[in-house]
Amino acid sequence: MLGPTKIYKTIFEAANTIRGQHGVTDTRNCGHGSDSIETAQREINFFFPEFDMKTISKYENISVKKLIFNQDTLEHQL
Repeated sequence: MLGPTKIYKTIFEAANTIRGQHGVTDTRNCGHGSDSIETAQREINFFFPEFDMKTISKYENISVKKLIFNQDTLEHQL
């Protein structure tokens, strides 16, 4: 989905990925993905210090079928 970090490689090996379609350079590659859960937690805490993983976790088991798309606000709602 995101594609390899190196844009040159991505263009030839994963052109239909997000980075393959929208990446410009290796540092402007259109997206970021953490390489492990531990790294992701550290990065989330750095960029979003008030983010509470426990709050978001309660929504993990909610079926997508229960989501309703609001045409007026263009948002998904439970």
